[in-house]
Amino acid sequence: MKKQLLVLVAVLSLLASSCKVAGTLYPLSQEENDFIFKKELIGKWEDPKDRSGYYRVDTLKGKRGRHYQVETVFGNKETGSMDTSRFNATLVSISGWYYLDCWVDMENQFSATDKSYEDWLIARHFIFRLSFPGANSIELSTPDPEELVKLIDQKKILLHYAKLKKDDYLILDKPAVLQKGFTESKKYPLLYKDKYILHRSS
Repeated sequence: MKKQLLVLVAVLSLLASSCKVAGTLYPLSQEENDFIFKKELIGKWEDPKDRSGYYRVDTLKGKRGRHYQVETVFGNKETGSMDTSRFNATLVSISGWYYLDCWVDMENQFSATDKSYEDWLIARHFIFRLSFPGANSIELSTPDPEELVKLIDQKKILLHYAKLKKDDYLILDKPAVLQKGFTESKKYPLLYKDKYILHRSS
């Protein structure tokens, strides 16, 4: 259903604190040994500025704790019901920073008759920088797309992208090059100017 697609877009926009999105074509890593289990990530999380829903993070069975499922549950004002979306995720450390690589859980997101999945046939990854300022809080930030594209165009960060539509960019590089790009991004704090705080829900 198109409604479900709109919920996914809204959740991604909320997580990114912006309607502008820069996804990646490839994951940040495809190496199982790069993936990290961090118990501090597990739990139910809320945005103190938006009490209409919550995020639940857990590990996936059979993956030795190194793969996560992020479930978002938010109220739908139109229907008065709660909409649930699911994302798969891995956590990777690059140059001392944690990055959460999220992508839509296609298998559990759409029914067999739901055609809106066609809009997600490019398996886009959304990468968030994470820090843990306290035992019960997570700080998320994502590269500002316009700033990232500007740095790529200036050849300060050696990545490649395609513009899909206004304010919507897709980074095209494979994991090894992608990781180098994120390492270089540490030099440019303006890339991560927008920060988003979640608090553990009791």
